[in-house]
Amino acid sequence: MSNAIKKAKLTKNQIDRVVIVGGSTRIPKIRAMLKEFFPEKTKHDYSVNVDEAVAMGCAILAAKRNGNQVLRDLTLVDINPFTFGVRVEEKK
Repeated sequence: MSNAIKKAKLTKNQIDRVVIVGGSTRIPKIRAMLKEFFPEKTKHDYSVNVDEAVAMGCAILAAKRNGNQVLRDLTLVDINPFTFGVRVEEKK
């Protein structure tokens, strides 16, 4: 997240709303880490259907790559083209 914010030439304090999508957003630890990372004033928006948002993003990307004229002026930027995973190790 720090890299994405830096590339956008912003600071954490300039972000008023965070919308996260994908299955990992259901993990309580991920949500807790976001709340810890961003200032208290930042709104964490969980109103988006996380699975639908990913599917819609894929559809928009496919249409753009196929030359859809409606989307010709739309600029798409990969913020994080990687999947995040979480591994929990048991302490014995």
